[in-house]
Amino acid sequence: MITFVIQVVFLVVASSGIQALNDFLHANRGQIAEESGDYTVLFDFRSPAATSAWYARNDNVMGGISEGYAQVSTNNTLLFAGDIRFENNGGFASIQTIFDIPRDVSAYDGVVVWMKGNGDRFGIYLRNGTGGLAYQATFLTSGEWQEIRLPFRAFRSIRSGEPVVAPPFDQTRLRSMSVMNGYNQPGKFAVEIRAIGVYVE
Repeated sequence: MITFVIQVVFLVVASSGIQALNDFLHANRGQIAEESGDYTVLFDFRSPAATSAWYARNDNVMGGISEGYAQVSTNNTLLFAGDIRFENNGGFASIQTIFDIPRDVSAYDGVVVWMKGNGDRFGIYLRNGTGGLAYQATFLTSGEWQEIRLPFRAFRSIRSGEPVVAPPFDQTRLRSMSVMNGYNQPGKFAVEIRAIGVYVE
């Protein structure tokens, strides 16, 4: 019976890909047992498969030469690391995930991130589509593990890094999410992210 269950789970994940993983994590509310609060985990990076849903998107899209990447750390977290450089009008590195089916997070009040930073400022970017319009909220890390809560009302609309006038973020259509280092902070960096979710105040 155990073998049969394992085979079924494997087949479901293999056939549905990243979306099946995301749905599974979304259904397991309160999966980060040592944290408190009313939240739903979208990505638990203690599962290596969750890290594989994220990929680098750096300033080389506009000619820059900064580096950034995501991989499983030795602590079974997502390691976001790289080197920020300003040549060729560059200056940012980011990691991103795209949901195959937009997620409805209208029942929640904001994004929660459990991470250990390096003292740099980072940003969370949310998108309703795959175009250039994004919604940004930034925060400072401390060098220690933090639970960072960013209410949806704090996210501001931007395009190509500049503020723009746009409707508020549509919480019924979370299409894409990014984590960025790109706030005039040159040099190498490395941070760990344990999980990302959404919370209710």
